[in-house]
Amino acid sequence: MVESNIARENAQRVLNAVDTEQERLNLIVGDWAPWMATHQFLSGADEWYAGENLDAATLTNLGVDFMLFYDVNGDFFYASAVDLESEESIELSPVVLNTFTKNDSVLTYNAEAGGV
Repeated sequence: MVESNIARENAQRVLNAVDTEQERLNLIVGDWAPWMATHQFLSGADEWYAGENLDAATLTNLGVDFMLFYDVNGDFFYASAVDLESEESIELSPVVLNTFTKNDSVLTYNAEAGGV
């Protein structure tokens, strides 16, 4: 019985941590998704956006390992990744890219709900 209670408490801690991280990521998405410069980048009109906004320092500051950009049709557009320990830009693994498919619900920003 004691082990069962401990397991439940640990599972709840994990769920709470996931919820907290989801809320943090929603704040980032909510900041970047409606930004006009991001829209211009995704339309191909801003060739400087990635160099100015998606460097290792930006991702490290946000505390994210990578950022993926998809166009309005859900097609992959751009990726930037960083090793958070070394704070150096890295190549994003194809495994990560293949994890997100065109119709994946995580790729849908819901402005009304305030997140993904």
